[in-house]
Amino acid sequence: MSWVIPGWQIRNKTLVPIQGGEALLLQLEKDNMIRETAYWFSNGRQRHTSVMRYWLQATLRRIILGRSDKEPVLIMLQSVEDHALNLSEVLDQFGVLFDI
Repeated sequence: MSWVIPGWQIRNKTLVPIQGGEALLLQLEKDNMIRETAYWFSNGRQRHTSVMRYWLQATLRRIILGRSDKEPVLIMLQSVEDHALNLSEVLDQFGVLFDI
């Protein structure tokens, strides 16, 4: 399953290993502007990029009335203007993202 980003073209997709799983780094282009965005879903222990897996985890958790892991949340980071997103540098400086 892929994300639809209105008006933006996905130029490149790269899976990046991170603590507890993986993130997806997207290079996007629109009107000669380039942005980089990284995202992953996290329940505090596991991190992944699958929208389907997120949906299954969240649905199962609701069916069993929250008696499983924490609700997965979407973590998304985006570059500013035409600067590249140095994901490893951001994660080194903001390790608190792994507490989510």
